[in-house]
Amino acid sequence: MTVVRVEAGVCGFVTDIEVQKRDKQHMDVRVLTKCDMIAAWAEELGVINWMENLKSMKHSFIFQCASSHIRHAACPVPVALLKAVEVEAGLALAADVTISFLEHP
Repeated sequence: MTVVRVEAGVCGFVTDIEVQKRDKQHMDVRVLTKCDMIAAWAEELGVINWMENLKSMKHSFIFQCASSHIRHAACPVPVALLKAVEVEAGLALAADVTISFLEHP
């Protein structure tokens, strides 16, 4: 099982994502959050075909579903799920991702 935590920023929501490989093509997804939009998105995900989701953003069910539920286009949670999927599938090493503001108005 791979688990990631997303502290999304100014919204203040923390989201924990668990993914576990079920078989050669599928992973179980569990998302724990207090954000209503992320919770609605997570309900629709359930079991995903991880190979299909890693092919392209355009054809990713993770992103298609996110666009139906998450009104904030810059929400980092869907990308965090994809990173967890990559690690659980053995396609990437577990490494933190950081977005830092070096300058701002």
